Order: sequence, then C-alpha cells, then structure tokens
Amino acid sequence: VCGCGTESEVTQPAEKKVHLQATPSSYSVVKFTASLGVTLSRGMAINDQGLVAGWSNQADGSRRAVLWRNGAIDALSTLGGPSSTVPWPGLNEAGMVVGISQTDEVDPLNEAWSCELGQFLLETTDLICRGFVWMQNEMHELPPFRGGHHTFATDVNNQGQIVGWAENGVHDGTCVDDQVLQFRAA
Repeated sequence: VCGCGTESEVTQPAEKKVHLQATPSSYSVVKFTASLGVTLSRGMAINDQGLVAGWSNQADGSRRAVLWRNGAIDALSTLGGPSSTVPWPGLNEAGMVVGISQTDEVDPLNEAWSCELGQFLLETTDLICRGFVWMQNEMHELPPFRGGHHTFATDVNNQGQIVGWAENGVHDGTCVDDQVLQFRAA
C-alpha cells in the first residue's frame, strides 16, 4: 500500500487483535508407480477429486500427456503428431485438462516454437504445435489467432476458461532465434 501527501505527522493505524484458530491439516503422499513404460513421469496438477495431470515419456522417445485416476494412468492422445504434454498446472475441478501437442501439419515457417524450444516435448520436429483441451475423454485443438500457426494452453479455471498464448499473422523482426510470427496472450 502506498500514498502521498504533505502532512508532516504520520497517523498510525488502529491496533486490531485478530484471533485465528488453527485447523489441523492432514496430507498423505502417494507414489504412483503407473507410467507408460519408462521411468520418467511427472504430475503437474492435482484437483480436489485426486485427479493428477502431467506427462510420461514413452519408450520411443516421445512424451504423452497423461491423467492419473485412482493410481492408474491414462494417455490422453495427441493432435496427430508424436507427442503431447501438460507442462503447467492445467487441470480444473471438473477434470478438464489443457496442454500442448504436436499436430501432423508441417510448420511452413520452420519456427522454433515453445513446445520444442522450451523442451516441453522431447523430440524436435518441424510440426505445428497447438494447445489442447481434453474433456470427457476427447482432445480438442485450440486454434491460433488469424494468420498464426502455433498455440499453447497453460491453465484452465473452474468455469472452463483457458489461458495461454497464440501466434498471430504479424511477421515480427524483433523475434529471436527462429521465431517469425508474433504471439500474444490468449
């Protein structure tokens, strides 16, 4: 909190006595042994129903978005490409999961987009990456702004509103590396 003024005398706030009653919390830690066949899996989000969303590496070197339910693991598919992931806490109380997936479409600009440059997906391809929302056992692609190619979904709230970033069609000379198009919050 800040303010300004010309008074030379400072007024002190009235003293308040707050009585907080501590409620004991209890936690239990459960180690999921279910994976997609290799040793590296990571939970990135948990909800009040005990669902855990994250990713698991596969034996072929790709990565798959996953959902653990009651200790069992379910692969969430891809948007046509080899890999998908939930790299941020993208899970709400209704069980909606958001993340990023490679598609089977070749990137016409051969950009170094976030899904691979940020090492969210293990293998580097020349494929377009799109954000996804997974709900009711179906994966849906999140489109870019007009003229763009790539999108990335990072979180979803309990009203089903999804946030992330997406490319637009503006060629931006200030972009670094192999990024050609601007991207903005979405």
